[in-house]
Amino acid sequence: MSELSRRLCELIPDCRPRGVEGGGEEICRVAIACGSGGSLLSAGARAGCDLFLTGESTFHSCLEAQALGLSLLLIGHFASERFSMDHLAKILAEAHVDVQTWASRLEKDPIVILH
Repeated sequence: MSELSRRLCELIPDCRPRGVEGGGEEICRVAIACGSGGSLLSAGARAGCDLFLTGESTFHSCLEAQALGLSLLLIGHFASERFSMDHLAKILAEAHVDVQTWASRLEKDPIVILH
């Protein structure tokens, strides 16, 4: 899980990984839910995933993942959604060349790490 976490941090700005290790060494199947997708953990487990990747989750969903032996990787709510806005803006700009389209350049993760 740490290798995947490292790679995601290279690809996704503002990625702040935290997680629950499920106990399995190998990750073959990953379920993904953007934003606050922890409530979908049981659906990922039913689908046979080894890792559930989402932005954030409740503490109780983390305990559920641990009990199920399922790895849970939380990369931050903002980080799990922001890149899609850039992609959507590009698609809209290409489809509507007469309309000036862009993703916000000012939006940033409102959550900061305090030490």
